[in-house]
Amino acid sequence: MPNHVHVLLSLGNQTTDVDNFFLTDDALSFSYQPLSEVMRRIKGASARDINLYLDRRGTFWQKDSYDHYVRDAKAFENILYYILYNPVKAGLVTEWREYPFTYYA
Repeated sequence: MPNHVHVLLSLGNQTTDVDNFFLTDDALSFSYQPLSEVMRRIKGASARDINLYLDRRGTFWQKDSYDHYVRDAKAFENILYYILYNPVKAGLVTEWREYPFTYYA
């Protein structure tokens, strides 16, 4: 989208080890990164790169973001559908697969 980004990600892999056993509280507090920190890093790195590309300075992203927690398979499906069809709804393409910035294959 030209003026915003949709990201669907899971932080659940931070709570288990390589064998899918839940981490202890000590290990979890060491390794877990909250969503706010993940978003801060994504926004910071992408803003820097985009500003360099556009040869500009200053704030790129809005301070806040809209977070929605996925609680079940149906919610996941609805959110994924919304993200994929957002460029279609905006009139940028006629089919979601035509949108060049869709990572989902």
